[in-house]
Amino acid sequence: MAVKNGGMELKGTFLGGGGDHHSYMGVDEATADMVYDVLKEFWTTRETQSDEETRQIVKNYRKSSFHDSMEPVRKKLSALYSDRDPDQPFSMVDFGGASGSPLYFLASVFPIETLRYVLVEGYLPFVEDFRENFPRQLAIHAGAEAFPGLPDADFGETPLDVFFSSHVLYLIKPAVVRAILERASRLTDTILLADNIKNLHGEMDRENPVVFDYLPENGQIYFSHYFEGYFDDIGFEIVDEFPTQPRAAEMKLGFGVVHARRRD
Repeated sequence: MAVKNGGMELKGTFLGGGGDHHSYMGVDEATADMVYDVLKEFWTTRETQSDEETRQIVKNYRKSSFHDSMEPVRKKLSALYSDRDPDQPFSMVDFGGASGSPLYFLASVFPIETLRYVLVEGYLPFVEDFRENFPRQLAIHAGAEAFPGLPDADFGETPLDVFFSSHVLYLIKPAVVRAILERASRLTDTILLADNIKNLHGEMDRENPVVFDYLPENGQIYFSHYFEGYFDDIGFEIVDEFPTQPRAAEMKLGFGVVHARRRD
């Protein structure tokens, strides 16, 4: 199978899916590296955006956790908040959290003084916006490759209640995602992800990177991760999983929420 990605042709083994988008294929590491390089260019530099477009994107991302498709995520975060030590704030790291939309949601239903939120984000305009709107919370300007090397002191008091990442890890190649989750495992006992779940248990491939064509004409070929295997390697296990509704007929198909905890 071959898919054109931003002018490049990717070759791999067809694994499932179909239609105009969402065909899944297994690829080698060199192809995964190429896909990842295109994604980094697309999502992190944003060199073609005007200042006004950047401001609008930053503003829009503040609301992303309020979309109907995110209701299962809101419910799960609320449940984790309720399970916290009531004498301590609910603490979470949000990896790739953009403008900090989960905190906007949590602060709309819980007292802000009971929340300790650490944003980790590689796109500086998001970080600057978050710091302006939540000066008492913590924001770390760091990308995917830098996160595994961040010292505990950067996160404030540890351990934290939850490591959270929503619609981010499918943008990152497997080797880097494994390193991110290993670092997360040294910060918390609970990991909550909203991501593509078609290869969650290795249904498609447990050995090789799996990619799918989300919007290939825009350079958007994403990864579908074998999260169960990643978690097993760091001593975690999946305790809950469920699909989320698509935002539109051809958007976010095959996505869901994954809740993992440190294995007893």
